[in-house]
Amino acid sequence: MKTSNVLRRVFGVTAALIGVLFFFIIVGVFGLQFAIGGLAVFVLGAVVVCRAFPHERAEL
Repeated sequence: MKTSNVLRRVFGVTAALIGVLFFFIIVGVFGLQFAIGGLAVFVLGAVVVCRAFPHERAEL
């Protein structure tokens, strides 16, 4: 189980770094307003999806 926790942490950090890279690419290409708007839409969409499909052990 310890290996899966380490892998989960590594994948999480990798995903975060890739997300930051894409955010700065979008800022550089389209501008800050578009990047912040896209980030807000992404976060709201993630919240909607997480509420629609909760984890099997989640208690709402």
